[in-house]
Amino acid sequence: YHPVTSRVMGVVDGEVVSTVFEQANEMLSFVRNAQVRAIFSADQHMYSNYADPEKSLLRHVSLGALVSNSEQLRNPQAPRFIMLEVFSEGSFKVHDVAL
Repeated sequence: YHPVTSRVMGVVDGEVVSTVFEQANEMLSFVRNAQVRAIFSADQHMYSNYADPEKSLLRHVSLGALVSNSEQLRNPQAPRFIMLEVFSEGSFKVHDVAL
C-alpha cells in the first residue's frame, strides 16, 4: 500500500495484473485483520510513513535511500536508516535518520 504512487504489487505500467493484485489485497487483509501495528519495507529511493486508510492504527513505513546517490542511481534523498522505539504500553515511534 502506498497512497501517492500507482506502483504497487499487481499494477505494472498502469495495468492491473488481476491475479497478483488479488494476492496483494489478500495479504493486506491478513495484516489488517491481525494485531499488527506497522509494516516495514525497504526502498532505494524515498522514506515514507503512512497510516493505513482502513485501519488507522496500522502504519506503512518504507526505509528511504540505502546508498549514496550516483550517476547510476535515482535517489532524491541522502542514505539513511530508521530507528524504531517501542514503549512498554505498546506505542512506538519511527525516526528517519539521514547519514
